[in-house]
Amino acid sequence: RPSRFLICPMVKTASNDLVLRYEGEVYTIDKNGKLLWSVEIPGRWTKEDLRCPAATPDSGVVAISDMGRKLWKLDHQGNEVFRFDFAYAGTATAPPWVVPDSGDIIVRTQAQVLNVNPSGVLNWDANIASYLFDRPALLVPRSGADRK
Repeated sequence: RPSRFLICPMVKTASNDLVLRYEGEVYTIDKNGKLLWSVEIPGRWTKEDLRCPAATPDSGVVAISDMGRKLWKLDHQGNEVFRFDFAYAGTATAPPWVVPDSGDIIVRTQAQVLNVNPSGVLNWDANIASYLFDRPALLVPRSGADRK
């Protein structure tokens, strides 16, 4: 059953269609408001797990699915192109970001940053947890006006 709450800003695709994300569904409408397709996002969702979709250069859509553990790509007709499982890297902590020129998709998880190509193959991953926690802290003195 469709949710009544739009949870993300609308996203415009390369073909000028609008992508709307409700709690458990993604809808795409054309510039005249005609529904082109809708799909239910797999996996149980809670408010903390909701992630906004992003448009790809080929007028597709990517979204985080399966409780924040998979990257899901749909084509311009709402058909699944791939579902990339990144559970080994933790759960997503931000919406996917699409590199405009290449169509590569960047996903940030609890411990890593992943770069997945438009076909669903991992280009690279970087362990940000070790980078963040193996480096000395950067201390920036605050002025007296900033202290409370």
